[in-house]
Amino acid sequence: MSVKQKVLVSRPRSQCHQLAEGVFALGAEPLVMPSIDIIKLTIPPENMTGATAIVTSANAAHSAMENGFIFDDVKLLAVGAATTRSFTQKGYTVRWTAEPANSEGVVEILRSAEDCQDTPFFLLTGVGGRNLIQDYLVQSDLQFRRLDLYRRQDYPFDRGELDRLSSFNGLVTVGSNESLSSFHRQLGTRFSGFAENPLVVNSERGRQHALSLGWQGDIYVPMTPGDTGQLACIGQWLTKFEV
Repeated sequence: MSVKQKVLVSRPRSQCHQLAEGVFALGAEPLVMPSIDIIKLTIPPENMTGATAIVTSANAAHSAMENGFIFDDVKLLAVGAATTRSFTQKGYTVRWTAEPANSEGVVEILRSAEDCQDTPFFLLTGVGGRNLIQDYLVQSDLQFRRLDLYRRQDYPFDRGELDRLSSFNGLVTVGSNESLSSFHRQLGTRFSGFAENPLVVNSERGRQHALSLGWQGDIYVPMTPGDTGQLACIGQWLTKFEV
């Protein structure tokens, strides 16, 4: 490729750089522009001894441990490989990892894991988001407490950044529906031009969300989760420019 293609990497600032390095290794030019920020919340640690803890993201795991939560005698159900790594790197054992990394994966595990049905549950998550796991716990008459450990907020773009986004010509990657929604809110009427670019999302649900916002460009859905899947999609897109 004589001219490097541009790839916009958007996820919370602390989570951008590994994917950006992968983009660079593929021969493209990464543009790191987080659209949301993760604000960790301070809450008193709970005694979860003997309980099952459902942890919906690495953000929730990190915030819990920073708040002093102890997971030595806890059955951990982690959503996705990144969440599992957050615990194993600290020496904790994860009993179940939900893959695909979504609420449906958690519910499937809960339906089949008989050794957790008689324990109290803790749902460690963030403010907002889907309520599928919580709804399942309620409908199954399972005892649980929900603990919100972080919240998301728009990472504000200045006028110059909004102008760059409006004229961007390349591939857009987002790590969550919230990231794409933030672009939609902040760009306003200029979102339609931005939405003509090709896009990489994390899942079919992400593709449907993009379409609901009016995305017009091609949308790539990874076959495998995380950075590995996104980089595979980016590599597939880059083949269009090979001579």
